Amino acid sequence: MPKKAKNLNQNSKRAFLQTQLEAIQKELEEIPTLYRSDLEEYYLEYPKSLHEHEFSESTKKVYLRGARRLINRYTSDDSYLTKDDLICFKQDLLDEYEKVSTINSYITSVNRFLFYCDLGILKITKVIGQGDNTLAHRIYDHEFKRMWMKAKSLGDMNLYFAIRIMGETGVRVNELSSFTIAAVQNKYVSVDNKGKIRKVPLPGPLGREIRAFVKTLDKDVKEVVNLDYRQIYDGLKMIAGLCKINKKKVNPHAFRHYFGFNFVNKKGELKLAQLSDILGHSSVETTRVYTRGTLEDYLKSMEEIR
Repeated sequence: MPKKAKNLNQNSKRAFLQTQLEAIQKELEEIPTLYRSDLEEYYLEYPKSLHEHEFSESTKKVYLRGARRLINRYTSDDSYLTKDDLICFKQDLLDEYEKVSTINSYITSVNRFLFYCDLGILKITKVIGQGDNTLAHRIYDHEFKRMWMKAKSLGDMNLYFAIRIMGETGVRVNELSSFTIAAVQNKYVSVDNKGKIRKVPLPGPLGREIRAFVKTLDKDVKEVVNLDYRQIYDGLKMIAGLCKINKKKVNPHAFRHYFGFNFVNKKGELKLAQLSDILGHSSVETTRVYTRGTLEDYLKSMEEIR
């Protein structure tokens, strides 16, 4: 673990920092490259480790549930687990849960599993509070359009409609399954998330294009988007790379922020309660997070009022 420098002159500081950099690089080189099948093997032995540490049955269930969520949603045998996957895991928790205690409970359980798998260096930081009121980066209109156009030009209609639906309705990636062939025949789609059902408006142009598309599908196809989380996540990264868009800011959750920001930017703060209903939040304060812009957005707004 890197140490802190104390009372060093410039040359000593340089040497110290170089030593620390080499130590960090060595740690990174030693990170195991674990795929889904590898993590499944660790998971099979994990209960034994929890038992040896004398955790209560309820605590063991919490730790196993967190590890299972990570494996099911964010791993595959096509690519190994990375820090980006863990960041996405955390972002989805922030989207799905409002209580910090619930989010941190999942983070604790996943961090323990990571250490068990010798992946402790990938651990996630816990949520402390509201934090910064700006985003480090976001998806812009021209980037959104470039991405769905690229997916369409590649003939990947599953990814194309995943991008369009998330960016134009604000639904969560796991809610794409609500967009069935039958559901998209209407102007509103009933979305069921953890037992809470809400009506999500389907924009006219998008709805018409989807309805025309589903007519070309086989009768046994039930949903518009037939991809799992990992396929969508990897597909978005691939498209971002082809479009020369910063991959770090492109993930399924980013399109929900894109929708929320655009909605309030065009409709105004007075429509925040309406946006809250569309996104499925029980609190307007949770929705307010989705209206944040970047520092560049705020600077532009300030310059416009001069």
